[in-house]
Parts: sequence; C-alpha cells; structure tokens
Amino acid sequence: MDIAVKVTGTVLLTLALLAGASQPFPQLSWAQHVESSSAPALQHILGEIPEGFEHRRESSHFVFVWRQAETTPEEIDAAVALAEQLFARVSVALGPEHVPPKKLIVTFEGNWRSPTGRTRYPYVDAWGRMHLFRFSGLGGGYLGKLGHEMVHAFRKEWRWNRRRPPGQAFGFVEEGFAEWMATHVEPQSLAFPYYGFPIHVVAGQWRINNEAPPLRTLMERHGELNLHCLPQSYSLRGSFFHYLHDTFGKDALLQLAYSEEELTTALFHTVFGREFDALEQAWREQTVTAFSATAQVSQLARDYREQTPIKHMYICQAGKDY
Repeated sequence: MDIAVKVTGTVLLTLALLAGASQPFPQLSWAQHVESSSAPALQHILGEIPEGFEHRRESSHFVFVWRQAETTPEEIDAAVALAEQLFARVSVALGPEHVPPKKLIVTFEGNWRSPTGRTRYPYVDAWGRMHLFRFSGLGGGYLGKLGHEMVHAFRKEWRWNRRRPPGQAFGFVEEGFAEWMATHVEPQSLAFPYYGFPIHVVAGQWRINNEAPPLRTLMERHGELNLHCLPQSYSLRGSFFHYLHDTFGKDALLQLAYSEEELTTALFHTVFGREFDALEQAWREQTVTAFSATAQVSQLARDYREQTPIKHMYICQAGKDY
C-alpha cells in the first residue's frame, strides 16, 4: 500500500505551531548540537563493503554506497551532512566508551516498496551496516530513521560481544532506547512514528481510543508484534522511554540499556526501584494527564490519524491482535 500523503493546510499549520512556541520534543541538553569534528575521524571500516553498489563515498565516520539508478547525488550529499551531525550527537549522548571504533557502512537501496512489491524497512545487519530505504510522504526520503538506525549501529558490537538476542525483552529495550535517543538528537524530525506531533499526544490518543497494547505484552511478544503493530509499538515504547528518562535521568536509562545482567522485567526494578507494571501504570497516567491538558488536543489527535501516513497503516486491536 502506498503511504504517500498529501499534507493539507491544517496539518502544515499544526506542524508550524509545533515547531514554534509549542515544541513537540524536549530541548536538547546532554545531546547538544555539536560539530562533527568533536568526534575523531576513524581509519578503518566496520564490516565488509557489500557487493552490487556502483558508487562509494567516505566521510570521517561513514562509508556510503549506492546505485545510480536508485539514488541521486543530492540525496547522498544530504545524508553525509546529517549523518556526521548525528554521529557527533549520539557520541556525546552515549559517551566515548560506546562510540564505534571503525567507520559505519550505510547502504542506500531505493524505495521502501521493492520492484516485486515487498515492503522493506530500514535495519542494521549482523555486520553493523545500516540499510536505508526511501519513503514517500511526510517525513519521507532516506533519512527519517537514520538517527534511530545509527543508535542500533553504535550498539551492535556491544550486543554481539554479549550475545544479546533481538527478541522479547532485549528487543523491546533496544527499540525503545533507539527511538528515545533518536528523538533527542533530532528533536524536530517529521519522521515515523510521531511525524512532528507531540509524543504525549500520539501516545495519549492510542490510550484514549483503547488502542494501546500493554507494554508487558509488547515486551513478551516483541518478535510477533513489533512490526505487526508498527504504529503503536514504536510510538508507545518511545513514549515510555521518554517517561523513564524524564523521571529517572539519562544515567538510569544507560544502566538499563548497557546492563551486563539478563534483561527481564526484574531488571527494571533493579534500575528504577519500581516494578515494571508500576512503571507502566505511572507512565499511562502521566500520558493521559498531559494529553487531556493539551490545547486543541482533539484536533491534534485527528490530524495525526487523518493527515499523516498513519492513516494508511494497520492498527492493532485488543482481542484480535493481542
């Protein structure tokens, strides 16, 4: 299904307001806008350059590869500039001990819908290479999820050395952590899943409409529901991790994400001093309170559902999908 969307005047006005007096995301603090030169240039490459790409360009921290028939030089220019900015910000956020020791490979592979009609999502492979696809509509292009995938790439070697599995609890934390950090290092992004709307509005409208799967369900059935319930899983996890950060601080989130212990719900109690279900309940209550206190929130919620690519996506239902 084509997710191209025409942005109406109402949405443009809404997004303009969000970008001005009413910021959709918190202001940068520990992830300040810093120059890419603050992170030393890297000499070696992490993994092997994949075959089948005609063009290659290197920057201080990346190797970009693409095919002429799929990607324009202008898209690569934009990618190089943004990737270096985000590399610097993520490096500051995670600390020098978590910065990759080698250049990261980024592949550009054309439209998200393959020539055979297969849906393709951005991902990081076993080598730590980022695979990007071009999306249409609001927040489209190659770069909407670059920050999110970069966090995964930064963490790939750490995960590999500890044999962290992608499914269930660790997958839930991995994706929530990446989404939380991506919105901090690139707060004005118009990409999925928030499309520039306030996080509490997006999470709140799922809750108000009884369309918010329990976080424990999303964690325990991560492999099954992560993509099946895509709009809800990504936005609700991201909102929950913003709550954890705002309530307990960045160091606590880093402790969770980089814990040497087995990642279970019990680890949330170890790190945050509260049971997982209690954390979820507090987050839900705070989200509903913030949602209800937002001016013109009903119109914002309608615009999010009707005037962004969300309107083309499958929404999971209680009793049917979970």
